Amino acid sequence: MEIIRLSEKDMDKYKKYEIHNDILNTEANLYIYLDYILKIFKSTDNMILDNKMYILNKLFYIKKYIDIKEIVWPNDLVKVGNIDRGYTMNFIKENSNISLIFKSDKVSMEDKLYFLRCIGKILEKVENDKYLRYIDFHLGDIHEGNFIYDNKNNMLRVIDIDSSYVEGSMASISKFLYLNDKLWDFPNKYPLDNNNRHIPNKNTTIISYVYMILNLITGYYTPDISIKEFCKILNLLNMSDFNKELLDMFINVYKKDDNYFDYDLLNTITESKVNKYKELSLKFDIFNK
Repeated sequence: MEIIRLSEKDMDKYKKYEIHNDILNTEANLYIYLDYILKIFKSTDNMILDNKMYILNKLFYIKKYIDIKEIVWPNDLVKVGNIDRGYTMNFIKENSNISLIFKSDKVSMEDKLYFLRCIGKILEKVENDKYLRYIDFHLGDIHEGNFIYDNKNNMLRVIDIDSSYVEGSMASISKFLYLNDKLWDFPNKYPLDNNNRHIPNKNTTIISYVYMILNLITGYYTPDISIKEFCKILNLLNMSDFNKELLDMFINVYKKDDNYFDYDLLNTITESKVNKYKELSLKFDIFNK
């Protein structure tokens, strides 16, 4: 790990890396720096920046032991005006964001389900890696926008690694979990820190992935739907011949028992079953009854 030192005037030299308008990015500016992406945090709050640097330093020193090539790791820390402000990471020049792929009418459901299974494999690798468990590492802000398809290397990658959690760090805001009042009834399963942010753990990883699955199948933003609507969706999925073991794992995210997930069951989700669900959803119009 090296430290790159820049001045505020230096920042004017670098071209901003623009992301699609539909992809939310409020915490940092991205720049093209040589062959890398330079991520500079917008916040000047010392507590926030210190927490980011704490996480990044942990990752700098453990990444050499991790055989998960899908993670876009941090490379070097960056100081701007002698203040820790960000880091560099490899530039995946030819990429497609998964949130845009899932919204696209030009991509088949079969391909979308393939990408969904790839995300599941990445999450499984992360949760089972012995070195990452050693520092109690969990991906923090898990949602479709934090996964990209690397077109050149034909593989899926996970980004926004600085929003992860390691032992001793503060929890970052999670798009799916923050202000999700349905989780407040399970303080042991989805614990909150002093900032009312959910502390990432295996349970938060699984519920975030379940939301991604349901978002794709239903076309709705499922973290915001009520428990009643959630149950209606599961009933229609059952009528559409979705695997019952898979549905049990969905149901369990709103029970007191720890979440569990058999990623092999993702292979039971097919385009024909998704289409059958959509037909039933239109017939019963569950969100308007």
